[in-house]
Amino acid sequence: FLRPRSRFKNEDWWVTVFTTELNDLQMAEIRNSNFKSPEGTLHLIPIEKLMELNLWQGDRHFLPLVLKGQAFQGTFFYENGNCIRHEISPIAP
Repeated sequence: FLRPRSRFKNEDWWVTVFTTELNDLQMAEIRNSNFKSPEGTLHLIPIEKLMELNLWQGDRHFLPLVLKGQAFQGTFFYENGNCIRHEISPIAP
C-alpha cells in the first residue's frame, strides 16, 4: 500500500490500499527481481511479520481489516507525527 512520506503540516492524503494473492511462481519472480520504485524497494513480508514493521500508527488500526479482506473507509488524524484519532467504517460487499 502507499504511505505518505511528506512532513508538511496541514496536508491531506488520499490513500488506496490494494491487495492481491500471488502464487509461488509470482512470489519467486518478485523476490528475484529486486524491484525498485521511487517509493523504495519492494519486499514480500510474511503476514505474521507484518505488524512487526516500522508502521505509521494509523496502519495498526486498519491492517487487521485488510488481512481479513474487509473493505473499509477510514480517516486518520495526525498531530506531530502521532495518530491522535481515527474513524473506520466497514463497507458492505
